[in-house]
Amino acid sequence: MKPVCPAPLQPDITLNCEYHDINSINLLYPNSQHFIAASINIQSLNSKFQDLKSLIETLPQSLQIIALQETWNIPFPQTVDIPNFNFTHLQRSKSNGGGVGFYIKKDINFAVISNLSTFINKTFESLTISIPWNNSQLLFSTLYRPPSADLNSFISHLENHLIQLSATNHPVIILTDSNINILHITNHHNHFPFYQIMYENGFYQCINLATRFSNQSFTAIDHIITNLRAQSINTGVILTDISDHLMTFIEIPNPPPPSNNPQPSLKSNYSHQSLTNFKNALSNLTWHDVLQSREVNKCYDLFWDTFSPLLDIYFPKTQTKFNKNIHKKTNS
Repeated sequence: MKPVCPAPLQPDITLNCEYHDINSINLLYPNSQHFIAASINIQSLNSKFQDLKSLIETLPQSLQIIALQETWNIPFPQTVDIPNFNFTHLQRSKSNGGGVGFYIKKDINFAVISNLSTFINKTFESLTISIPWNNSQLLFSTLYRPPSADLNSFISHLENHLIQLSATNHPVIILTDSNINILHITNHHNHFPFYQIMYENGFYQCINLATRFSNQSFTAIDHIITNLRAQSINTGVILTDISDHLMTFIEIPNPPPPSNNPQPSLKSNYSHQSLTNFKNALSNLTWHDVLQSREVNKCYDLFWDTFSPLLDIYFPKTQTKFNKNIHKKTNS
């Protein structure tokens, strides 16, 4: 049984998201012909370094990039070198905890994008890199929000981050521990802006499984957010015990052929009145069938069959025409 959460996608994209152990992930990617990026909240790289190094050695050769959150302070970066990988990171200046970083395969040319690496201690900690991709650039951003950080402040910084990333006209992959549990997003109206700003800027969330387990509870707080366009996106969660967070991953699909005829996009209007009407409609539901179900997958199906029509009613998608004065063409 899988604890699954609703993860609305672009209507033309199929999401394949599964749990994997070491054996199954190696069977799925038996050679280095694929390009995999992974992410984990490591909770102190210094203390977990040997465990992480051993884990990487058992993962497929197609693993090219590993994003980290909660690296903590690393006074001597050379002590966390992993063969065949370069390491870059940002850390807090005057306090412990937090911090973000990347391991990147040494045969990949990468650059740190400083103006897209907003780092505000204990609020919004990010690091963005770019790599060559299809005669252009592919951007990766690792992002951490501590549990105590003000949610509204984080959402505001995230919106600015997405706007700036989108303005580059490059494909983007954001690997994050946001401490926003999307398993319970329907019960916390203040989490709705998290999805709203994603979709308004052409991004979507593509991990829909729980990523952190504690005693009898589980949460989905580790996300992969992207604006990649493909017929299907393959992602997953790798079972590991080096942290109380599991490792997430995404397979980077082959880039689509360039298009000279941009298509209209579909967007939902999350106005204050729409949100109010939506919350009122939710409050009138009893969820009796969902609460009575004892089987996780059936419970999810019952929930989604009730919940998703309300999204269509109160947040219908409308067509947005392409405006060449706003949407600049991607440089080839």
